[in-house]
Amino acid sequence: MSPTAVSEVNPFAGRLEVLVDPRLPGNAWRLFADPAQFPVLEYAYLNGQRGPQIEMRDGWDTLGTDWRVVLDFGCGVIGWRGSYLNAGA
Repeated sequence: MSPTAVSEVNPFAGRLEVLVDPRLPGNAWRLFADPAQFPVLEYAYLNGQRGPQIEMRDGWDTLGTDWRVVLDFGCGVIGWRGSYLNAGA
């Protein structure tokens, strides 16, 4: 590769988005392709629900209102071609 301009030095400049999650341990990093081209993860709502189900009732033991939110949700891996794992240093 012989770049002739500063913008040609890194072919991925401006094409990747950095996302940080402190819950992932160690120094490993992951690279994912555009989900429209190579989907890796899929999610779905279960039992025909399209989002969280919210229920409300007047409080009996306390002054106020009781709320309950139920989310029937599932996810899973559907392909590996759109992902890369680097174990880190």
